[in-house]
Amino acid sequence: MSTYSRGLRQRLAIAEILMRKVEIVLLDEPAMGLDPLATEELLQTIEELKRENVTVVMASHLLDRVQGVCDRMAFFKDGRIAATGTMAELTALRPTTQHVIFVEAVDTDVASAVRAIEGVQKVTRERTGAWRVVADRDARAAAARQIVAKGGALTHLTSSPPNLQEIYVQQFGAALSS
Repeated sequence: MSTYSRGLRQRLAIAEILMRKVEIVLLDEPAMGLDPLATEELLQTIEELKRENVTVVMASHLLDRVQGVCDRMAFFKDGRIAATGTMAELTALRPTTQHVIFVEAVDTDVASAVRAIEGVQKVTRERTGAWRVVADRDARAAAARQIVAKGGALTHLTSSPPNLQEIYVQQFGAALSS
């Protein structure tokens, strides 16, 4: 087995877990060495294990993957749990709450319309007619009202919920740079 690639060893380990009908699975960087398709298969397998009431504990640096498959997460610092919870609970730990929305509209100056909204902190042009808005609250409804009130036509409005990577950087970013 020592001549097998890391990806193949990972797959064999998962196959062994499935055959044994275990109650708890501990996975350390399970996607390491896997190609993108094998990683997707692994994540589907983890979801299947969860549906079968198997507890899956996974350590990973791939925070987007963790967020997509885990019900609860924990951040470690200096070998100790520094924060733990659901995505909603971890989002509440953020030192600053930022809401990011993406706005597309025509027939108005979008930037000046949304800059006038209370709580808007930053407006950045993404491309012609498209803007990224950072606010201290959900400003979607206010942005839509402002654009329409200024005679504009709203063509697209979406929000970007916080992700685990952003939360991690906000929690530990200062510690990482020092």
